[in-house]
Amino acid sequence: MRVRYVEISNFRGVKSLKSKFDGQFICLIGHGDNCKSTILTAIEYALTTRWNIPFDDTDFNKQDTTLPIEILVTLSSWDNLNEKIKKFFTEEKFGQFIGGLSETGPTEEPADDVCSITVKLTVDSSLEPKWFVVRGQELKAISSQDRSIFGVGRIDTSLDSNFTWSRTSLLSKLSSANQENISSILAHISRGIRDRELNLVECNATAAAVKTDAVKFGVNINELKAKIDIQKISLASGALALHQESVPLRNLGTGSKKLISCSMLMKVNGGHNITLIDEIELGLEPHRIRGLIKNLKASRQQIFTTTHSPVVLRELTVANNEIYTCKKEGDGTITITSLNTVPDSQGPVRSNAEAFLGKKIIVCEGPTEIGCLRALDQINNTDENIPVWTLNTAYYNAGGIAGVAPAAKALKNLGYSVAVLCDNDDLNAFPQTTVEELNQLGISTFIWDLNMSTEKQLFNDLKWTAVEPILNRIVDIDENRTKESLIASIKSNHKGLSDNVTEWIDSNELRSNIGKSAGTKSNAWFKRMYLAEGVFNLAIPELKNDSTMKTKLELLWQWVQNE
Repeated sequence: MRVRYVEISNFRGVKSLKSKFDGQFICLIGHGDNCKSTILTAIEYALTTRWNIPFDDTDFNKQDTTLPIEILVTLSSWDNLNEKIKKFFTEEKFGQFIGGLSETGPTEEPADDVCSITVKLTVDSSLEPKWFVVRGQELKAISSQDRSIFGVGRIDTSLDSNFTWSRTSLLSKLSSANQENISSILAHISRGIRDRELNLVECNATAAAVKTDAVKFGVNINELKAKIDIQKISLASGALALHQESVPLRNLGTGSKKLISCSMLMKVNGGHNITLIDEIELGLEPHRIRGLIKNLKASRQQIFTTTHSPVVLRELTVANNEIYTCKKEGDGTITITSLNTVPDSQGPVRSNAEAFLGKKIIVCEGPTEIGCLRALDQINNTDENIPVWTLNTAYYNAGGIAGVAPAAKALKNLGYSVAVLCDNDDLNAFPQTTVEELNQLGISTFIWDLNMSTEKQLFNDLKWTAVEPILNRIVDIDENRTKESLIASIKSNHKGLSDNVTEWIDSNELRSNIGKSAGTKSNAWFKRMYLAEGVFNLAIPELKNDSTMKTKLELLWQWVQNE
C-alpha cells in the first residue's frame, strides 16, 4: 500500500495540514520547526500496530485539549492478489470502505484509476487514541492486528530496539518463529539462568548468615543460595539480541545501525511496506547516503523522509515527485508543495541544493554577489545583529543575470521568502519592467545604479584612499596575480596613468575604468566566491556613507534581519 493523502488537525505544531503525495520516495524539506518530523510521526501513529501510544496534553496544538487530534491517512495501490490483502477487503472486514481519491482528498466512490482506503486516528481530552476506517461519514474501528497490513516502520535516532526479539521489533516481524515460539525460547533461556550454579561467594556468605538468624527467630528453612529470580528478569523486553561475535549490534555506529535497519525493513511485508526515516543523512558519509538512497529507491517500499542535507537533495528526482517543500504559517497551517509543480527545477536543485534548505533566499546574479554577502555577514556579525545562517537565510547562484528573475519567481511559488541582488549593466536581460514584476510578487530587489556592474559600483563607491589597499588585497588572495598586472590592466583602459598608484588623481572616469578592468570577462579580478569575499571584507567598511552600494547592502541586511 502507498500513502497518497494526509490530513492532520491539532497535532503538536500542526494546526491544519492537507496534502496529496504522488511519489514512492518522498522527501520533506524546509527550515527547522516546520513540523516535518511531526508529519512523519502523524503517519506512523495513524498506521502503527501499537495500541498504547502515551498521548498527553503537549500533543495537542497549543495544548488545547478542547479540540481533538485528528489524523487521516489515505492509502491506495495495493496488491489484490495478496492473500492478506484479500482478507482485509472482504465484506465482513473493510471491503465496504473502499473509496476514491481526488486532488482535494478522499472521495466516497472508487474511481476507475484509483481505489483507496482511509484510516483515521482521533484523540480527545481523555487522551485515549481510537482508530477507524472511514468512508464519508461511516466509521468502523480497526484493530492493531488489522493495521499490520500497512507495514509501517520508523527509523530515527532510536535504533537499538531493531536488533532485539521484542514484541513489535523488526526481528520479531522477520523471524520465521511466531510470538508463542519466541516466548518459549525466552522461557527456556530464563530457566537456564535459574538453574545455572553461580559462584557468588559474597552473596552466599550473606545468605548463610540470613539462614542462621532466621532459625534463631523460629523459621526453619533449608540452605539458602544466591540465584537469579527469573520472575524479575524482563527477557520479553528485548534481552535476546543480535550480536557480532560477543558484541551486541547496538554498539555499532549510528550510520551502520541505520543501514542495517533499512535493509531489515525492506523485507517486512515482502517489501511492500511504508518506511519513515527522520533525517536520513544522520550518521552517514556522503557516499553511504547515496548508496542508501539508491537501494531504497530500488526497493518496493514507499519512503517518507526528511533531510537537511544538500547531498540528499542532489540524489533525488524532481519529476518523480521526490522533493516536497514544507512551510508553516503563523497560525500553524502547513503547506506542502512538490518541486515538480515548478518547471525546470531539477537543475537548480543540483546546483543550489543548499538554498532549498533555508527559509529566506537571496537570489544572486553570480559568485561575486554571493562573496559580497558572505563578507557582509561576517562584518555585521556583532552582538547587535543575528547572523544570516541563524535566520535561515541562504544564497542562490542564478548563474548570470538571465537566470535571476526566473529563479526568484520559482522560489517564491514554492513558499520561500525571496530577495534579489544583482548588477544593472544589462537592461535587455533585466529591464525595469522585470524589477516591477518581481516587486509586485513580493520579491524585494536590490540593484546597483544604471549601467553599473558590481565591480564598477564598488570602485565608484569606495573612498579613494581604499583603492590601493583593495588592489593589494586582490594580489594577496590570488597567487596568480601581481600588482603590476592589475595596474597594466587599468592602464589599458585609462591612458597616461603612472605605474605608481599614489600618483593617481581621483576622477569618475578613472574609477569607471578601474571597475571596467576588474570586471573584464576574460580576466575578471574576483569573479570567484572566495576572491570576492576577501575583497569585500576589506571594501565594505571603506564604502562612502552616501554611496549606492552601502545603502543597498544596509537595506538588504535589514531585509534579512526583519523580513
